[in-house]
Amino acid sequence: MAAEVRHEWVGPMPVKDFFDNFLKISAARLRQMPKVSNGYFDAVPKGTPRKKIRECDMYGPVIKLVEGKKLLPGFKMVNTSSTPDANSVTGKQMKQDLATYEDTVDTSINLNQLDKDTLPWELKPSSKGEPFSDPSEKATPEELANHSFETNTQDGALIRGQIAIYLTEVGARQHRTHTFLVFMTDTTVRFLRADRTGIIVTRSFHYRSNSQILAEFLWRFSQISPAQRGLDPTVRLATPAEEKVAREKLSEWAPEKFRPVVVIKVCDGKNGFREVIAWGSMSDAHSLTGRATRGWPVFDLKAKNVAFLKDSWRSDLEHLDKESSILKELTDAKVRNIPKYICGDDVPGQITRTQEFVGEAWKAGPTSESAKVKRLHHHLLTDFVGHRITKFKSSHELMKAIYDAYLAHTDAFKICGILHRDISIGNVLRSVEGNGILNDWDMARRVKDIHSGPRQPGRTGTWLFMSIKLLKDPTDLHVLQDDLESFCYLVLYIALRYLPHNKVSTLADIMKNVFENHYDLADGVCGGLGKTSMVHDRRFIGRDLKFTDNAPLTNWIEVALRIIKDWLDYRAQSSGQQQCALPGPSFNTMTLKLEDRPMRDHGYLDLNFRTALEKEWPKNDEAVDRLPKKKPKRTLEVEEAEAEEESARTKKFKSSTSHAIPSGSAQRPVQPQPSNIPSGSAQRPVQPPRPPQPPRPIQPLPRRASTRRRRGDPELSETT
Repeated sequence: MAAEVRHEWVGPMPVKDFFDNFLKISAARLRQMPKVSNGYFDAVPKGTPRKKIRECDMYGPVIKLVEGKKLLPGFKMVNTSSTPDANSVTGKQMKQDLATYEDTVDTSINLNQLDKDTLPWELKPSSKGEPFSDPSEKATPEELANHSFETNTQDGALIRGQIAIYLTEVGARQHRTHTFLVFMTDTTVRFLRADRTGIIVTRSFHYRSNSQILAEFLWRFSQISPAQRGLDPTVRLATPAEEKVAREKLSEWAPEKFRPVVVIKVCDGKNGFREVIAWGSMSDAHSLTGRATRGWPVFDLKAKNVAFLKDSWRSDLEHLDKESSILKELTDAKVRNIPKYICGDDVPGQITRTQEFVGEAWKAGPTSESAKVKRLHHHLLTDFVGHRITKFKSSHELMKAIYDAYLAHTDAFKICGILHRDISIGNVLRSVEGNGILNDWDMARRVKDIHSGPRQPGRTGTWLFMSIKLLKDPTDLHVLQDDLESFCYLVLYIALRYLPHNKVSTLADIMKNVFENHYDLADGVCGGLGKTSMVHDRRFIGRDLKFTDNAPLTNWIEVALRIIKDWLDYRAQSSGQQQCALPGPSFNTMTLKLEDRPMRDHGYLDLNFRTALEKEWPKNDEAVDRLPKKKPKRTLEVEEAEAEEESARTKKFKSSTSHAIPSGSAQRPVQPQPSNIPSGSAQRPVQPPRPPQPPRPIQPLPRRASTRRRRGDPELSETT
């Protein structure tokens, strides 16, 4: 997690600026703050060279001191360090050190309730656990630019990861625009504010001799409004009657763990707002920053039926239209096989703020491009609640569903001049009847603007399904042929993973070398070498790839790969790179003109779909995941145990944790090294995470790249 938010920590902001920008209250209210001496918090236990303290020794005294002076009226603090949240999703062991709840929250049964924690605390018993390094207050602009604000120690990276995990979970479990957090060591404290663009971090100060500053933060926090503390005012708890409706109408999507039933206001054009009831989500935000897409089947209180609400934080980039605007246009044009637009728009007034401060004079260290992007909270209500494409009942149903999505793509391109730009396993859905729907149009762009409009930084799409061209060079334009190529990889990926074939024994290697391949360059991450080898000479999959009793599918894939090779050869020929046109089955590369190319438009691949679907297919080859399951990641509880060298749960760091710190960055050149990435989409410029075991090296091409890290299951992809 530390790597995922690398260079998105914006600091060190002066504490006064933090108060003025985020915790502003009237002078009259500030005067009501209880009197606190500057040495008040010196009562917190502190270690000495001869006697070190444990982290748990700090919890009780901190709570007692805060409550003793009533610095958080209306709230209560609870020690949650040894009590995992029972309602965290299976496999997570969420145990922030201290939680801050409103007084009315019942903690008699469950101490740890991340869905109600308004101010998480993370404590460390020594400055060794400091995840940030403040520059001198007299540092020059050049010194600030070269300063490493994020500490380069293993402890620091691990603790930044812990903080990010807590903030991510709070953001996923609650309806928030931003979240505050307190980070405290035995001598210093910092305040943090996270939104979907980045995390503002204050300069640390010694709270033992400056206790009034810590007291003022807590008092200000208690005096601002719930919206200023980050709660979304367009969301409220459902009434008992509305809860009953949710359990009747939304039971099919009941959550695995307890989740409150809520009512959400959605923009409805000239009608103002309409309210929908939401309960269990179909997808949650698995990352702290970025689009943070969430989706709920909801009950529309106006139309009195079930609909689907997509909640995301869209980037305010000049070249992208709102998804609600795109989908309304597609709906009005009667484009086939898309979710039908009901209503939606940006939520008024809900905009990230981190990007406002990346140019401040106090800002130290490098800043990722994503931390400079303003994001707006966006709601989209549609008529379709889909099912995963990978739950198909037969291979014929799978191909028919993908072809339906292909027809949607064709209509959008030909009728409206709109290109989808993120063809992926999470964006092709299935209806109950087995029909396909092309979903998630948030990265779509008007074709007329692709060449003449503003250029987009980095790639768009989902790494596993991106075209070879975009994987090798993220600065290249995303055009029609890139989406057509992605459709081919989508069919191949799902077929290899979920259908029987003669390469199952090497499936993990195929996935690693073909779909997940990437390598580091000095200015980013590139890929596509495995796909290139597969397309040109069938490396990894072999020329004898056959799907069991499924000639139509086998033939479809062979034709699709030949089409891709032809286009690659044509591009190489057109650019004068004759050496790139490698041997292998293809069309007549040297004689056909552009208008004769199979990938010049939708036509040839459409014919390939229709020809295959007319053949005889197996009847009952339903989806079975054949990819070996990976070992589960260590829980946060173990990570914390390793970080606490002097605590009761002490463990030494193991070498296996070293991959938490990425080796490639835009600040220092690194040697290209292929490795695998998890599935997931890249909404912001895409960068795959570094795995523990890289595959066999393939010599990379020295192409420029600017990419971002994104984790997650490809079927739960979110697009930035």
